[in-house]
Amino acid sequence: MVTLVDFLSHLTLQNCSSSCIDIINTVTLYTTVPGTLRVRCSLEIMMRLVQHREVTGDLPTHIANMRLDDYLVLFEGEINSWDSHPDGVIVEKDSLFTLNDELTIYKGPWNSWKSHPEGVVIACKNKLTLYRTRKEQAAHLILHEGKWDDWEPHPDGVIVAYGNHLTLHKKNGDQLLYEGNCDGWEPHPDGAIVEDWSQLILKTPISTHILHEDGEWANWKSHPDGAIVEDGSQLILYTKTCSYVLIEGEWTNWEQHPQGVIVECGDQLILGTKKGTQVLYTGILDGWVAHPLGVIVKYGHQLRLYPAF
Repeated sequence: MVTLVDFLSHLTLQNCSSSCIDIINTVTLYTTVPGTLRVRCSLEIMMRLVQHREVTGDLPTHIANMRLDDYLVLFEGEINSWDSHPDGVIVEKDSLFTLNDELTIYKGPWNSWKSHPEGVVIACKNKLTLYRTRKEQAAHLILHEGKWDDWEPHPDGVIVAYGNHLTLHKKNGDQLLYEGNCDGWEPHPDGAIVEDWSQLILKTPISTHILHEDGEWANWKSHPDGAIVEDGSQLILYTKTCSYVLIEGEWTNWEQHPQGVIVECGDQLILGTKKGTQVLYTGILDGWVAHPLGVIVKYGHQLRLYPAF
């Protein structure tokens, strides 16, 4: 009798067809793929194992070859702090910052840090420095040097709040986004969302858009298309032209996602969009963050990416 291990040891991508071979007993395997990412495959179909063993390319390519019950192990080991990044996950351990445990971004002193689309922004003393992940760019760039009350990463650099000013600091200069008192603010790809009394205002370097006004809300967060407002049992996306109810019900936590919003409901993480909902994960929740391609869940010593389709 040929065992599963014997079968796999002789199976190659070249001599496999695209037909489905059913596995009666579901098996869980961890297969190494280039870049030290590992894929968990629920082997209801034998071919899916072979495809995952041979996956190459960047993160979106890995996701394109996955199915609903698959996930990527982005990191495994001891973790002090971590956050989502478009190319995977940023992990800090003993002042060493890595991307997916394979690329060293920075090692040294820091007071605080936040993930940035180009790498990680390190706050140390009076400097905000961007340390990049891409080799074709300069390794690091000082975005701001001076005082601040608060700061947040922005795709073009970093937004600094100091006094009653919100300023976007970029590699090619600074731009004032807002001047005056406000009740809160968050970065937005076009500038910043500012909460001013009962209004949510999108401030850009050249324009002002009122996204929502004359309303009450429990919470709100910036979204690439506008702002998401928590209003009772609804999470509503307000854009420049209209609004959408993304999800309705009960939840304990939520984060914006490019497709809509992810809510934590019991042991599930659910993606709510304009078109409907999708359960991204069901199981133990020991920490999670939204990711452009889905959601990253901390499971023991692993950080797993569950894709959104």
